[in-house]
Amino acid sequence: MKKILLLACVCTFAYTTLTAQIKTPTMVRVAFEIRFPGATNVKWGKENKHEYEAEFTYQGTNYSANFKDNGDWLETESPITFDSLPQGVKDWYKNPRIQATIKTIMKIENCVGITKYEVELQLGNKTREYLYDAEGRPMHE
Repeated sequence: MKKILLLACVCTFAYTTLTAQIKTPTMVRVAFEIRFPGATNVKWGKENKHEYEAEFTYQGTNYSANFKDNGDWLETESPITFDSLPQGVKDWYKNPRIQATIKTIMKIENCVGITKYEVELQLGNKTREYLYDAEGRPMHE
């Protein structure tokens, strides 16, 4: 009986720990609500000690956005289509030598006005991400 009670307590603790959202500072939540009014299905995570990430649905599309702990917006990632990529990137992936499947394509806009594109590829059983600048040139981070 003690084992069953102990198991029930452990399961309850694990469930509440896994499903609990992190405590997000008020300044971050307010900045998010101003930038993305009416966003739904918001889930908060912590990127590092001073950065929070929201994953959410906005105007029917899934996004993620990062904010500093003081509420400053850092960047937003949004899914885009292959046709929305810069021509240089499209040309690269139309090359018949590329033996990979595109899993996701994201447009990343940041607080200093730089736009990047992230292409996630499935290469056999491995997944790789590649970054490109607004002109379609490969970037290294």
